[in-house]
Amino acid sequence: MAALVLVAALEGGLTTANRTAQILALLVLSALTVFLRYVTERRERALSRARSVAATTQRVLLRPPPRRIGPLRVAWLYLSAEDEAEIGGDLFAVGRAGHAATRVVIGDVRGHGLAAIGKASLVLSAFREGTHRCASLLELVTALDDSVSRNMDDVADTSVIEARSPARAFYPLAERVASFPATGPDDLLDRIHHDLLAHIGGPPADDAAILIIEHTPSHQLLRPRTH
Repeated sequence: MAALVLVAALEGGLTTANRTAQILALLVLSALTVFLRYVTERRERALSRARSVAATTQRVLLRPPPRRIGPLRVAWLYLSAEDEAEIGGDLFAVGRAGHAATRVVIGDVRGHGLAAIGKASLVLSAFREGTHRCASLLELVTALDDSVSRNMDDVADTSVIEARSPARAFYPLAERVASFPATGPDDLLDRIHHDLLAHIGGPPADDAAILIIEHTPSHQLLRPRTH
C-alpha cells in the first residue's frame, strides 16, 4: 500500500479514479487476507487443543501395558487419526490373573467421540475386573459378554483390521507379519508401523492400535541371588 501511494504521488495521479480504485481494491484484499488468516490460525489452535485433549484422554483410558508381565514381553502402539480430533474406539489391555495366568484383550468399538470411549471404557473395566475374579478364560469371556450385553445395545463388528490402501485393498496383516524376520516385539512393532503407513500411503484416516506379545523362557525371569 505504501509503495502504491508513493508511486501515485510521484506520478501526480494520486486522486485519479484509476489510482483510487487500485488503492481501495488493495485495502479490501489486504483486510480480507488478514481476516481469513486470523480465522484459519484460530481454527488450527482450537483443533490442536482438541487433538491434545483427545490423545490424553485416550492414554488415560488405555493405561499403557507394562513392558513385561509374567513370562511375556509387550510392545504396543496407538496411532491417532490425523484428520480427526475425536477419540477413537480402539482398545487393548493386559492383565495378570491371580493364578499366574496372563489375559489379553484387544478390540475396536463402533464410532468415535464420547459414545465410542464410553463403550471402550465399559469393556476395559469389565476386563480388568474379570481378570482377577475369573479363574478360567471361559469364565472371563462369559463375564465380559454378560457385562457388555447388559450395558451396551450395540457392539463393534468382528472385523479389528480396517486399514486400506489408496486402491481400497485391506492391509494383509497376517501375510506381512509372516514375512518379517523373527525378532523381538519392539522391532516387529516398528516394522508393522512403517509397513502399515506405506500400505495406506499416508497418515491413518482412522485410529489404529497394535499390541505385540512375546513369550519368553521362564529362566530369563529369575533374578540372581546375592549373598
